[in-house]
Amino acid sequence: MHIFIGNLSFAAKEGDIRNLFETFGAVESVNIKKKSKGHAFVVMSDATAGHNAIAALTGQSFMGRPIDISIRKFKR
Repeated sequence: MHIFIGNLSFAAKEGDIRNLFETFGAVESVNIKKKSKGHAFVVMSDATAGHNAIAALTGQSFMGRPIDISIRKFKR
């Protein structure tokens, strides 16, 4: 499952985000968008774990900012 994270602290590192999401399940990858600070993408191997992470973390404070989380939609 591909997950979009917005409103991240500019100080957030890939390891910080991985640790946050690994409490819900296996994380395949974390990619912080360098040109668009404050955004990242997480890939989780299990959709149920991804949905649980989205439900639990949306709007929660992470490194001093309330994060926005949603399923990543791909352009076709």
